[in-house]
Amino acid sequence: MFDPVFILSCAIFLVVICMGAEYNPILKKYPIIQKIILFIIGAFILYSIIQIR
Repeated sequence: MFDPVFILSCAIFLVVICMGAEYNPILKKYPIIQKIILFIIGAFILYSIIQIR
């Protein structure tokens, strides 16, 4: 359905957002958003591994 490379690049983009959390006041104020983003990253990576196989 989706290209695994596209999904992995989206996951990397979200990782960069999470790494910049100390500079982002929204993520600093609501750490639950960071946990949700990390969950989405995990789902993206699992999906792309399944697609590659």
